[in-house]
Amino acid sequence: LKTIFTVCGMENFKVNSLHRTFGWYSKLPLALDAVKKNDCDLHECAYQYIVVEEVKEGAFGLAVKEWWHKWDKKEKKFLPISKPKETLGTINWGIG
Repeated sequence: LKTIFTVCGMENFKVNSLHRTFGWYSKLPLALDAVKKNDCDLHECAYQYIVVEEVKEGAFGLAVKEWWHKWDKKEKKFLPISKPKETLGTINWGIG
């Protein structure tokens, strides 16, 4: 099956926090490069986390892999991190 790579930002992991899918890419390097460069200001002074998810094609396509990033105030960019413990057991951030 084909997959896409969604780019989703979130303020934190609370139920009512800001959460936004910025878009998707057909290739992983393009999605990761967008996060690395903070394209179009993904951070927006609100989104502390970005997750890139590889999502299978189709209705109710499942995310099969994730790449997590956290905003680093000192570096002023997103840096790769391990999947936060608060998100264990949760997938499909970009496409509910």
